[in-house]
Amino acid sequence: MPAAKENRETIRTALGLGAGEITRVTGPRGGLRHYEVGDAKLTSVTTIIGETVRKPGLERWREGLIRKGISPNQESKQAAAMGTALHAIIERLLCDEDVEVPEELLPAIKGFERWRTEYWLCHEASEVAVYNSTRGYAGTIDCVAERHGNVSLFDWKTGGVYKNAMIQLAGYGLAYAEITGVEPAALW
Repeated sequence: MPAAKENRETIRTALGLGAGEITRVTGPRGGLRHYEVGDAKLTSVTTIIGETVRKPGLERWREGLIRKGISPNQESKQAAAMGTALHAIIERLLCDEDVEVPEELLPAIKGFERWRTEYWLCHEASEVAVYNSTRGYAGTIDCVAERHGNVSLFDWKTGGVYKNAMIQLAGYGLAYAEITGVEPAALW
């Protein structure tokens, strides 16, 4: 059986600054992720968090599924597929594209639209790479937007917001500031 290959994807950096583009590298079968900026190999923010921060809620969820005879791996794959689909739909909505939303995702999208109306924002970019060469990490921001004349960074979450999400956004904020010279006013 041939060895699984890593996935390599070129992503533009915030405002095209810094390196302009960096390469996101995901290991075989969704393994650990890193980014390549020139000759530097920078660890993904989510990989750092995954390797260092306990997730008791996730651990309880997995244990509960196992007790019910349900495969946590299968449930995780389904949740990841749903999250990927929601991210893609939200990105298209932010670009004012027409989107056909599957029935099972309608409640989440309706919630997003209500939130978007209440917290007006001007979408600037989606899927934007940032890196902090000083600290040796990188990541991909789901959305950069302007709110009330200030930059805000967004990372869409479909399974709830936990402490590690705040750590992730703080890392993105520092990296964004390093390559753009602009400190984000809000991290969502």
